[in-house]
Amino acid sequence: MELYALREELKYIVKHIMRFGLKAYWLAPMKEKRILFMANMGKGYLCNPKYIYESMLDDERFAGYEFIWCFNNPEDYGFIAQKPNTKVICKKDHVEFFKYLLTSGIVVYNCGGFSYAPIRKKQFLIETGHGGGLQKRNGFLQEGKSKASNKGITLASKDIKLWISSSKLQSEMYTRQAMAYRGEILDSGYPRTDLFFKATSEQKERIRKNLGVGANEKIILYAPTFKGDEGHAVALSKSVEVIDVYLVKDTLKKRFGGDWVFAKRGHQYSQQVDIDTADYDWTKYPDMQEILLVADILITDYSSCLWDFAIMHKPCFLFVPDLKTYMNKDRGFYIPIEKWAGIMVYENSEWKEKIESFESTQYNAVVDEYLMMMGSYENGNATETVKTRILRR
Repeated sequence: MELYALREELKYIVKHIMRFGLKAYWLAPMKEKRILFMANMGKGYLCNPKYIYESMLDDERFAGYEFIWCFNNPEDYGFIAQKPNTKVICKKDHVEFFKYLLTSGIVVYNCGGFSYAPIRKKQFLIETGHGGGLQKRNGFLQEGKSKASNKGITLASKDIKLWISSSKLQSEMYTRQAMAYRGEILDSGYPRTDLFFKATSEQKERIRKNLGVGANEKIILYAPTFKGDEGHAVALSKSVEVIDVYLVKDTLKKRFGGDWVFAKRGHQYSQQVDIDTADYDWTKYPDMQEILLVADILITDYSSCLWDFAIMHKPCFLFVPDLKTYMNKDRGFYIPIEKWAGIMVYENSEWKEKIESFESTQYNAVVDEYLMMMGSYENGNATETVKTRILRR
């Protein structure tokens, strides 16, 4: 048995041991109006859990609820503990973490699952998802996954009561097939994308100020995904052609006018984006949705952020000089990359032609076709739909 498969098999055995031992926490009563929130496995205050929580704070229907936020570094999130009926806990404090995880009537999270925990039958686990659309293959549809790894996915999926979906194809290919989920799917769209439908000019101005961007500057956001897998992610390879920042900025200025700034943002699994010529590094900025909201152009490769950008019908370019390597060594795609809502750029020498030939009407038609193919559920009311479903659980 190869090392990877052996490691996954041992992890699967340990999960079962934990699920048995942690049942001691069942001695404590479950609280139906306690909601535990966790985003990116405790790494931040963001994504769908954040937007659901903040909406609940302003909703009188949740006035009697207790909110628990779980972080790896809770000392960085003291401001959340100041919010009404909210407590912040440390995921690394295993006694406290499992106490709240296994006594919360509702658990809202966006990735990772709890295959190691004995979730009670009456607990209402909500998997909100963290990547809209369909890009990189996962789970049972990802080649090279061990049997033990897939068994762990099944173990976690069985405990989920509600899975939030951004589109029809995501429900069918990702949730049902890749994640082997057989429970209820909520066709609501993602709560985090409601911002794109409802943001005010004042909100946009506040975000630009927080990012340090000038009032008249146009933003190019470069946000590539990680390479490898979640447990062994790597930064962008230096052997691959690096994006020519000056060429992109200069060509955009000539084509559209105005002053352009180039911002880079690394993925949570591999935060380094080795580009010294960027004007800004927003890797540590806590909310990707806010960055996407104010960005004028997105450049990515295989990241799901292209889904969020497509909803706003703003120009997206896919810079993919490593496409063949990624297809052969990494994860592969659910649907051909040529059908994604982005303009393909294989090398820097193509930037001038791709930017100069850009035409908004034609591009919007491509985006519309993509969203229709996906069967998008995004409509700006996802958060309200999720809250209503929670209340009638």
